[in-house]
Amino acid sequence: MRRPDIVADYLDTLVHELSFDAPLSRRVRMEVEDHLWEAAANAPGDATEAQRRAIVRFGDPREIARQYAALSVLGQIRRVAMIVIVVLAGIFLSMKGRGAWYSLMQWGLSEQTRFVGAIGVSVTRYAFMLALVIGLAGCAYIGARRTPLRLHREYCKQIKRSTMFCTLAACALLTSVAVDMILTVLHLLETRYAAAALIPILSAAVEMALLGILFLNIRLAIQRTDFVSSFLHS
Repeated sequence: MRRPDIVADYLDTLVHELSFDAPLSRRVRMEVEDHLWEAAANAPGDATEAQRRAIVRFGDPREIARQYAALSVLGQIRRVAMIVIVVLAGIFLSMKGRGAWYSLMQWGLSEQTRFVGAIGVSVTRYAFMLALVIGLAGCAYIGARRTPLRLHREYCKQIKRSTMFCTLAACALLTSVAVDMILTVLHLLETRYAAAALIPILSAAVEMALLGILFLNIRLAIQRTDFVSSFLHS
């Protein structure tokens, strides 16, 4: 049986408003569709009119989309905050493991590069500590946010601040990893153990992959935040 256009149009509008989050839009469409047909089936009178009344009672699809969008963007930001902590832990273990491998293999820096290495170690350590502090502060701030009943400007500002915390932590971590990569190259240039060099190379690759995942999720969070903020101007 072909469904009336009034229901399809309503659902299409709702899905379009939630297009920034495809899984959410599909889930909401199924839930809303089931609710509308159930409400229309239990209403007396003409079927088309019953569906129209069910839609009116359910509410404006754009307003409903705003409520779901507020929940969606906060969930995305919280996932990014957790990824920040996981990436911090992963890179910390990778760096410590690489340092232990250097000690085991007795791979020290030469007199010519030792001074540069000392500076690099300090930069790496302090940049990582900065990333950790910002990341923990961001998690605390994001964890204290609550989804509002109605999307408003202050909530969008809070979400943007949350994204900023994650971005700053990622940038500090990128600095730490970049400097540590330079130190890794210096160590590898001074060793002749080609096979043993695979260990620090693989650990460095893991760190870059973790950073890539983090920045990708931050990018998605920023895009989602901008999309949700645009609801206030529509």
